[in-house]
Amino acid sequence: MKLMAAAIRALSASGHAGPVDEVLPPWEPRVPLLCAVFGLLLSCGLAVALRPASQSQQDKTREPSVKHTARLSPVRVWGITAMNLAYGFGMAAQGLVILPLEAERLWLENHSFGLGVLAALAGVAQLVGPQAGHWSDVYRSGIGRRRPLLLIATTLTCSMTLGLWYLSEQKLRTLYLGTWFCQQLAFNVLLSTQAGLVPDLVPAEQQDFAGGCSASNILVGAVGACVYVMALSDLDYHVSYGTIACLLAACCAVACISGDEESSLDQPSPHHEEGSWFLQAAQHYTYDFNRYWDFTLLLVTKTLYCSSVVVKGFLLFYVQDTFRSLPSDRYENMVSQMAATAEVAAALAAVIIMLWLGQQSSTGTQDPSSDTDASSAGEGSADPRRSKICISSGAAWMALLWWVPVVFGGLADQQHTSVGPETLVDTWLPPMLFGLGVWGLGQGVYLAGDQALAYALLPNQAEASRYLGFSSLCACVGSIAGGGICASLLSICGAGAPEGYAFPGYAAIFIFASALSAAISVVASFIKMPGGRGKGSSSSGSDGLSPFPEC
Repeated sequence: MKLMAAAIRALSASGHAGPVDEVLPPWEPRVPLLCAVFGLLLSCGLAVALRPASQSQQDKTREPSVKHTARLSPVRVWGITAMNLAYGFGMAAQGLVILPLEAERLWLENHSFGLGVLAALAGVAQLVGPQAGHWSDVYRSGIGRRRPLLLIATTLTCSMTLGLWYLSEQKLRTLYLGTWFCQQLAFNVLLSTQAGLVPDLVPAEQQDFAGGCSASNILVGAVGACVYVMALSDLDYHVSYGTIACLLAACCAVACISGDEESSLDQPSPHHEEGSWFLQAAQHYTYDFNRYWDFTLLLVTKTLYCSSVVVKGFLLFYVQDTFRSLPSDRYENMVSQMAATAEVAAALAAVIIMLWLGQQSSTGTQDPSSDTDASSAGEGSADPRRSKICISSGAAWMALLWWVPVVFGGLADQQHTSVGPETLVDTWLPPMLFGLGVWGLGQGVYLAGDQALAYALLPNQAEASRYLGFSSLCACVGSIAGGGICASLLSICGAGAPEGYAFPGYAAIFIFASALSAAISVVASFIKMPGGRGKGSSSSGSDGLSPFPEC
């Protein structure tokens, strides 16, 4: 998705981003402000109305919990994961459309510094994932433990998003930074909360299909953002804030209706945690790594993946230094084509894998190496080995295809002094686009398998959101580490060019990404498949539903 950033800068430079600096009617800037204030008041009202139940309220409704295992329709499973559609669209639109333009608008003297500050704040906000998941896991209310926080976090995210619209128009940079950080915090609370809906509501034999739905929704949302930007490029880019807020509200409604939770008042209350708030929060970021070693290996693969895809953020520089002496808008158009090609291919691959996983869940298989009998595994239980195959094969495919820009870029670099720039583009851009499309297929396969296997290896279903929230930590660590290493490789290996970076620097970062993808495939091969859902790779010695397992 990061490949779209340069294309959006082109819209801004050519005037297609909209008349952001002209004098607006006195009422127009107030519209997003009023909507933001209304959303903030609504989120506060929901927080009061849907506050967690007291112990006395829970005791009055104490009844034995009943685990429902009836199969859900594919449409309802998709609806439960619908928030990922808004996430994919929002991340593509904000990170790749809005942020570059806001950096140019609010940091006139240093655009790259402003963009770096915004990206850093977004990365730090991801650290809230496990803590937000814990809040959802222990929430007790009459409409379930996920939907209250889902409603509160969605209205708060929409409010902050509309507030960013107003603050940007008024060029209030400091307030914009604070609101941006709060919006990202609310967004991550929302993501960690909705992640727990699948383990809670979707039967075990359909969770692989649900994982494919999650990946497909993210990628389809990203493709939708690309289409949205190209189709409505004449509008003021601030309108994208309103579009994101509307899509979030719509997807939240779909998820809440599809995720028809039962009351969580009858569930056991979490026992009291000792120590200060800081020590209690720190405990939510730990678990027994040895006991749930296979889940730990999956987190390692997530971190490696996030480190590898950072390389896509350097694609604009790669195109500029490979095809030299072209107008700036040509470079950005080429990056736009590359972005669309990769995202569409990834989305198609994820949809196909989703259908494949859904088909196998309808028949059901059982790992013959597992000592879990048919009665405990459940009739029609899905085979998580398919998810593992998707991770390994998708990562291996990406490792191979990362060499496409190395090979074609090297050949183009050798010819740039002997042929004209237009001839160079006509010769080497088509094979690069084809290579990126084929690479996107591997990405889609990997993401679908990754989402599905996360549910299969979940250590404790009662703490589903907290454990799934560790993915945000992987994204934070992987992005920071990958970005730092890639920048260093490009600076060191690409030094010596009269302008920009020399080709060896780009070859180094693409080879680095290939090595990381290959490492994902190797690490995934050591993951052992569980005998049952919701208990990770080891037996808990109980029903696996204790709210606070020993750490």
